[in-house]
Amino acid sequence: MIPHCVLQIPTPPAGAIENLLITLAAVASMVVLGRKLLPRKPSDANPGAQVLILADKVASLESRVASFEAKLDHLGESIHHHLNQLEAGLARVDERTRK
Repeated sequence: MIPHCVLQIPTPPAGAIENLLITLAAVASMVVLGRKLLPRKPSDANPGAQVLILADKVASLESRVASFEAKLDHLGESIHHHLNQLEAGLARVDERTRK
């Protein structure tokens, strides 16, 4: 026998269950997407270790920047030297064509 309280529940209109399932699926997908996109708490309970790791990364980047600056300085000097040679050669050509 079916209990009397179950018989009193009205039957849902057509399409109501599908609408409910679509809504639940949308909410579940937003929860999954939110968990993937939002940052999680760091698992490392020692913030000092994180600071040391970041300090090492900064030091590494500083040394790479210094190396890059040295290469740029050398390149600038090389370009300056070649421009001086080009200017001197052009001056010699100009003197030859004036005569």
